[in-house]
Amino acid sequence: MSGELIDIDSHVFLTDSERCLCQKIVDKGCSPVSAGKMLGLEADTVKKAMENPRVNNYIFELKRNAAEAAEITYEWKILKLKEIINIAMPQDISEIGMTGNLVIRAIEELNKMQGDYAAEKKLNVNASLNLSPCMLHVKEALEELKNKKEF
Repeated sequence: MSGELIDIDSHVFLTDSERCLCQKIVDKGCSPVSAGKMLGLEADTVKKAMENPRVNNYIFELKRNAAEAAEITYEWKILKLKEIINIAMPQDISEIGMTGNLVIRAIEELNKMQGDYAAEKKLNVNASLNLSPCMLHVKEALEELKNKKEF
């Protein structure tokens, strides 16, 4: 992608064609390949642009700005999903019927948004120390003191 570099943010630079590609993706809500075709770009050119983290960051920023301009914030989404649950959920759970799927999907979406599906991260550390003969004596002395309850 060639063109003049444009200062998007204080530390992000994109070419004219990269910027147009990002704008088209967000404005049309289409795939990068479709946006590239609309702009007359080769598929390889689009692929190379999409491998650029700055391009992806700019697309993210454009989407975020569009959502904020439409006043569709994280909090708004949660409120709307909560409204769906409250409207679709009958007082008597045994009468849930066809609306049950809607309630479940809304709850699943809330779980995703709040990170409830994130995998637990566990760290297992196996370490061994190679102690010098001098340090072995110190270790043995400390163990002796510990066993004598003098430590």
